[in-house]
Amino acid sequence: MRFLNIKFILLSVLFFVHFTINAQEGPNLDSTIALKRGFYRTYQEFKDNNPTLLIPATAVIDDEFISIFTEPFYCYKINLIDTFKIEKYTPVWGFCDGVHIYLNREKEFRKRVRYDIIEKMGNYYYFQTTSMTYSPGMYVGGGVGGGGMMMGGGASKTVQQMYFDFASGTEELLTKSKLKKLLQQYPDLLQKFKDETSKSKKLKMYFKLFTEREGS
Repeated sequence: MRFLNIKFILLSVLFFVHFTINAQEGPNLDSTIALKRGFYRTYQEFKDNNPTLLIPATAVIDDEFISIFTEPFYCYKINLIDTFKIEKYTPVWGFCDGVHIYLNREKEFRKRVRYDIIEKMGNYYYFQTTSMTYSPGMYVGGGVGGGGMMMGGGASKTVQQMYFDFASGTEELLTKSKLKKLLQQYPDLLQKFKDETSKSKKLKMYFKLFTEREGS
C-alpha cells in the first residue's frame, strides 16, 4: 500500500511538471517552437500556438504600402481566393502564416480587414498600426444674419506604436510618458532616453532595450 501511495505521488508530480511545461509553450516563450499556420479565434489560441481555423495553401498574403507624411507603413491583407469559406464577423484575433503573426485590427473576420504584423521582444510583442485623427472645422463669416460657412477640418492618418505582454494580451499605446514609466526601474536607460532629442523616433529602440534588460 505504501508503495502504491509513493507511485501515485510520483505520477502526480510528473503530470504537473508536464502540464506546466506544455502550458508555457507558446510563440512568446520559445522562439524555436514551430508556429502553426492558421487563424486564431481568440488570444488564448495564440498563446497556445493552436489556431483552430486552418488557412488553405492557396491563400495569398498581400502587403499594402501606406505613405503617411514621410513615414512609410505597411499593413497586410489575406486573400483566400474564395476557396476557403469562413462566416463574416466570425471572431478572429489574428493569424499565422507559419513564419509571422498578424494581428486583426477588427478582431472579427472580414475579407477586406487589414492586419498588423507583430514583433516579439522578450515577454512582449510590439506592433505598429494606423489610426484616424479628426480635426474640427471652423465656422467663419455670417454674423447675426447667417450666411457663414465651415472652413477646414478633416481626417488624417497617423501611425501608433503599440505593445502587449504575453501574460495578459492587453494592448497598450506606447508613448513617451508610458516608456518613461517602464524605464523607471532602469535609471541609466531612463536618463539616456531623456537626453534624446527625437524621442518619438526612438520609442521602439528603447522599448526593445527595456525588454532585453527585463529578460536578462
